[in-house]
Amino acid sequence: MAQSNYAACVDFVRKQEGGNCDTPGDRGGRTGRGGITHTTYDAWRVDHGFPTQDVWLISDKEIASIYYGEYWKPVNGDALPVGVDLCVFDESINSGPARALKTLAQAGGIEADSNDLIHKICSARLSFMRSLGSWGQFGGAWGRRVGQCEALAHQMANGTAAQPAIQAAAKVAAQKVSEHSAVAGAVVLGGTVVASSYRDIIDFNHPWLLAAGAVAALIVVANIMLARAQSARSTALTKAAAPTIEAPSVPVAPTAPADPLDALTATVERLQGLQADAEAARVAALAQIDAQQKSIEDQMAKLEAAKKAIENFNAPATAPAVAPIQPPPATPSPPANPTPPTPEAPVAPAAPQ
Repeated sequence: MAQSNYAACVDFVRKQEGGNCDTPGDRGGRTGRGGITHTTYDAWRVDHGFPTQDVWLISDKEIASIYYGEYWKPVNGDALPVGVDLCVFDESINSGPARALKTLAQAGGIEADSNDLIHKICSARLSFMRSLGSWGQFGGAWGRRVGQCEALAHQMANGTAAQPAIQAAAKVAAQKVSEHSAVAGAVVLGGTVVASSYRDIIDFNHPWLLAAGAVAALIVVANIMLARAQSARSTALTKAAAPTIEAPSVPVAPTAPADPLDALTATVERLQGLQADAEAARVAALAQIDAQQKSIEDQMAKLEAAKKAIENFNAPATAPAVAPIQPPPATPSPPANPTPPTPEAPVAPAAPQ
């Protein structure tokens, strides 16, 4: 390809990336103009012998140098077919050169038909974005960006004959919207069974139904987000494929087109509300059961105390211990019929000599 297409590719990316931002949930963190993250900017300045500084101070010259050296040259953008180069370069900016080269190889490489290659790259790119944790926050904007990139890539590759290719891509994206909407609708329909069983959940007869309802809600939400991203992609492609029509002389008040996914989204929100109500009722019922169990335990404790009191009341009284009384010492009894002592006869004095 001619290197002159690099300028057109850069122009598209700069418009998509916008200015300075520090969006919560963005994996890149604090980001400067052109989508240059603070980590990329710090590494580039260190490699070029400059002190690090806030990425919001990045200059246009630095952006151009980083774009070419860090994102265009690593994917060999000068050797890519016109249109394909935009798809690969835009993904290189978004997800890194390694991811962009992997997507290109999986799509068939530069030997494949350019229109087919552009479509496959953009489809694979959107599938990869869907696997990211921030898909729920940025999925719609990513789908719109991929659609606009695909439309411009077809215009670059085909010139004035690009309309059929763009219309074919828009038709495929619209089909994807229908498929994801159908899946979400089928799950919502089945979810009415879950909703009608909430009384059983509260009665704890079928607690698994609560988990089933949560899984169903996740499936519905995921398919709605996929449908919205494909819808944004389809809208961007359809807008690019539509011929320019002159505005009527009489101004007509614009009418907002009805979004076919709004009704489905509202149904999901109602289902999630019912699920939240059921969970609150379950928690309240558990709290009531705990309170009743505690009351029963208190009554049992009182009954046990009363039982012990009755047992103590019926037990025989125990006499206090008294020291044994010692008998008085025995007195000798007088003999029966005592015999009086015999008086001794007086002794006559001896006669004097």
